[in-house]
Amino acid sequence: LQIVGEFYDSPDAYTDLIQKHDLTGKVHIDNRFVPNEDVKLYFSAADLVAQTYHTASQSGITQIAYQFNTPMLVTNVGGLSEFVPHEKVGFVVEKDPTEIATAIKRFFDENLTQKFKQGVEEEKEKYLWSTFVKNIEEFSDSL
Repeated sequence: LQIVGEFYDSPDAYTDLIQKHDLTGKVHIDNRFVPNEDVKLYFSAADLVAQTYHTASQSGITQIAYQFNTPMLVTNVGGLSEFVPHEKVGFVVEKDPTEIATAIKRFFDENLTQKFKQGVEEEKEKYLWSTFVKNIEEFSDSL
């Protein structure tokens, strides 16, 4: 498991849990701002991007995951669920550790990678510049 990105608070609570459950060799924390040139390395290596926010309005991580065709799991907070159709590109779950764990386990147990990658490919069309321009042109023509 890779936990990537800078913590806004101390990571001690998380590192303590990792040690308590003897997961030191299985969980890697990269607690830093990830520069643009490194972003592709993490997203290309990821099977699933888990955005387990407690609060959020939206997240730029979602659009980056779309760019790299990476399935997602998001918690049902803020506007995250508006950009991640449940069961198409990934999962929308409540911010409950058991529900999060169940969805992640299901992703791997049911081998949902290809299904969700196909959904990502379809869904990301909404966010392309060409789609944006087409929609503006259609709106302009309708005036």
